[in-house]
Amino acid sequence: DKIDFLITDNIKDLQISYQGVLPALFRENQGIVAVGRILDNNIFVASKLLTKHDENYFPKYSTK
Repeated sequence: DKIDFLITDNIKDLQISYQGVLPALFRENQGIVAVGRILDNNIFVASKLLTKHDENYFPKYSTK
């Protein structure tokens, strides 16, 4: 599956293009780490996406 989306630092936006399976926690307003390269047309082609979570995240099997 191919997905195109924008990321922002609230100053500047960057278009990301990714083809592959999305991480389980991937959603709007979620922090990500994208690994890849930027093309001449200022589009970042990601080869890997990782989602970030806050310090309050607990796996589903957690008893907390």
